[in-house]
Amino acid sequence: MVLHVYKHAYIYYTFKYKKRNKTKGRGKRTALYRFRRCKSIFLYTIIFYSGGVMNVTVKQKKLYDVLQKVFPIVPSRTSLQVLTNLKLSVTQGLLTIYASDLDNFVQASLTVSTTEDIEIAVDARKFTDIIREMGNDDISLTIENNVLYLENGSGFNCSITGVGLREFPLFPETEFIDKNTISTKLFKSLFTKSSFAVSRDESRGCLCGLFWDIQEKRTGMVATDGHRLGASFTDISFSTNASIILSPKSIGNVLKIAELEDAEDLEFVIQDKYVVFYMDHFRLSTKMIQGPYPDYEKGIPHEFSKRAQVERAILLEAIKRVSTVSNSKNQLIKMIFTEGNLNISAQNREIGGFAEQNIPITYTGDEDLNIGFNSRYLQDILSVMESREIIVNMNNHLKAVTLLPHNSSDTEEGDTSEDIFLIMPLKIFE
Repeated sequence: MVLHVYKHAYIYYTFKYKKRNKTKGRGKRTALYRFRRCKSIFLYTIIFYSGGVMNVTVKQKKLYDVLQKVFPIVPSRTSLQVLTNLKLSVTQGLLTIYASDLDNFVQASLTVSTTEDIEIAVDARKFTDIIREMGNDDISLTIENNVLYLENGSGFNCSITGVGLREFPLFPETEFIDKNTISTKLFKSLFTKSSFAVSRDESRGCLCGLFWDIQEKRTGMVATDGHRLGASFTDISFSTNASIILSPKSIGNVLKIAELEDAEDLEFVIQDKYVVFYMDHFRLSTKMIQGPYPDYEKGIPHEFSKRAQVERAILLEAIKRVSTVSNSKNQLIKMIFTEGNLNISAQNREIGGFAEQNIPITYTGDEDLNIGFNSRYLQDILSVMESREIIVNMNNHLKAVTLLPHNSSDTEEGDTSEDIFLIMPLKIFE
């Protein structure tokens, strides 16, 4: 049937442009150009509106697992309505589901028993809700005349009309060269220890992303919003050098899918504008955020006049208790460092509230220090640190403070660590 339509289309355009153009060769070239231009329209019409039929049976759990991987990419609000749909494509015995928000392109597949090739795009939320509620049963999927019919063994059936596929975004092409592998556990650790400091202000450009520094023998992630910084690095071998900025949402989605897949390792490829992560029957292409990223190392002080060593869990619990009274706008708490003791307090004049707690510390410095912090920022940092004890390095009540994990190799002369956290103090108004 397709060849029949092609034949008549070519004859029509050849006859039309031969009559219009005196030069025979020019008429043929014009006819061929018009024929090729309308080729995709003929295919679309034939497949989706002239009786294209496909029927497959899949397990509800397998299909829903695939949907859980792709659905988080579907935007909840968008001016481009086609992005609220999922594209279902059956090719060479694979059912592949696509989703995109124009910054992320995700596809996940499962094997089906059919020789038919067909595509349809349907509302993402409705399709996902229907599959979730169909129970742990075999599901029959039938596509006919751009309508998706669903039926299970319990007597339930429904249908969804497809939308135009021509507006669905094309996925970026991927060349699998210079592939790299990273442990999922390590990748998650780097992400967790930095992503809390990503800026929530979209006007700040690259600060809304995570800076991922990839070297041949070392890699790490950094994030900062100007008030705090989180950085984590580790030794690992790669086949490439790159410095890229990625959205924390994209990395979060990759880690969620890796958890669903129980994937011990992640493979990725860095291209001109995209980073492609892939596992078995899954691929996510995420667009890089345009840089350059600020030189964060210039903002990290390396010389300090005051140093405190404290048990992390005790400090975190004390801050949580005291901050319940703090002002809801700036979350200010005050810390007074003295030899052998740290006094943590908060005052709220709006409710006439006051709270304080003293905890033991090891403190060395030229004088006592009275300093203020945003309690929520401190809790974010302490929550992602893993060591039993931490080192707090300070100069005065106005300059940046660093927090480092305390390891057995740490010394007062020079703390060395792969993780570093920084926080800016708040002014205290008595």
